[in-house]
Amino acid sequence: MLKTKVKASAVTNLTDARYFAARGVTWLGFDLTPGTPAHVPPMEVMAIAEWVDGVAVTGEFAMPSDVELRAAVDLLKLDAIQVGMFTAEEVVRQAYGVQVLHEIIWDADDPEGMEALMARRAPMVDAFVLRLDAAGLDWHRVQAQAALLARVQRICASWPVILSMPFEAEATDEVLRALQPMGINVFGGEEEKTGYKSFDELDELFDRLELD
Repeated sequence: MLKTKVKASAVTNLTDARYFAARGVTWLGFDLTPGTPAHVPPMEVMAIAEWVDGVAVTGEFAMPSDVELRAAVDLLKLDAIQVGMFTAEEVVRQAYGVQVLHEIIWDADDPEGMEALMARRAPMVDAFVLRLDAAGLDWHRVQAQAALLARVQRICASWPVILSMPFEAEATDEVLRALQPMGINVFGGEEEKTGYKSFDELDELFDRLELD
């Protein structure tokens, strides 16, 4: 049991998938947008998903159509989908019979517009994946700016937020206490060789996430 929910994003191999499932993540995300660096072909997602239990297999899409989402949910028997920030509202509004996560890239130039988008789409989704990392923000930078910290705190208090933001493992309790997100986001990575990968950094994080 973990102190907060965890989403593993951009998983590309069975080694990562089995590790994250064993460590108790809630969502196991696979990038299904063709042409992206972490893209995994649907047949590979199906093969990997057969080896893991207890996780919500999640298809990650940049700007999908309604037809694309329905086809993927049906073919891969997805438990959840994640749509990108610029996905058309009429697509987000549809019912797909699975959890819907909505990626939000932190917009330092128009934070009010970003929050307005979240407020408008909140009734249509189960949670937001808030990508502070995509804007170059980590815990040190957020903590150092009072107005930014207060805004992140307000957003996490207003909506269910899966926070994607780098922080040192030893700061885990501090981050969770200060921001109180619904969950946090971590990323898969390349294997060092087939079937082998070092998980030292992730082990430290998950060890600190485990309930005493």
